[in-house]
Amino acid sequence: MTQAITLSSSAQGSVHAELALPAGDALSGAMIVVHEWWGLNDDIRRITDDLAKEGYLALAVDLYGGRFTTDASEAMQLANDMKTTESMKVVAAAVEFLKAQPRSNGKVGIMGFCLGGGQALAAASSVPGLRCAVPFYGLPIPSFQTFGPESPRILGHYSESDAHVTPERTRALRDKAAAAGASFELHFYPGPHAFMRRADPAAFHDASATLAWSRTLEFLGRELQ
Repeated sequence: MTQAITLSSSAQGSVHAELALPAGDALSGAMIVVHEWWGLNDDIRRITDDLAKEGYLALAVDLYGGRFTTDASEAMQLANDMKTTESMKVVAAAVEFLKAQPRSNGKVGIMGFCLGGGQALAAASSVPGLRCAVPFYGLPIPSFQTFGPESPRILGHYSESDAHVTPERTRALRDKAAAAGASFELHFYPGPHAFMRRADPAAFHDASATLAWSRTLEFLGRELQ
């Protein structure tokens, strides 16, 4: 179960986040979880808890200052109001927080969904100290698409039928990153956009979600342990 904590960020001062700890007392890898455009809601808390059950320190960051919604128009406004330059400072604060935890082995990754998937890739492009990034169906703005051999390893999960984050756009970014020397493993799934969102029966696609999660755990096992 997640517990509320406060991060200190140069962007926003005090930032709300929610931490889930793995069982036991062994040193663990850590994951930052970035929410969809809806905000930090129960579905993101579930994913954060699931990571802790797999043995990771898991921290869900709140990029909306405590706001969340179920209304698409309001979500779009919240996403438009969020600035990536500022959100990356929140991610950087999360990296520092996790590395300083007594249970941390010093290895930190980032995972995000939709808006958060784009933020995960933006962090892979710009935030020092990350070992890996796992974006789900999201792309960063062009100014945060600078990758190189030193970039964290990336595992991307995307819908093969997404009309907005299209396979063509996603492959183009993967190819750009690979040409610059970055490691970007990319997978497409038959489910729709947001196929991991269990709270939404119209979006959730069990087979896609199960396979993507299995690949993610294998990847994290290599990168963070």
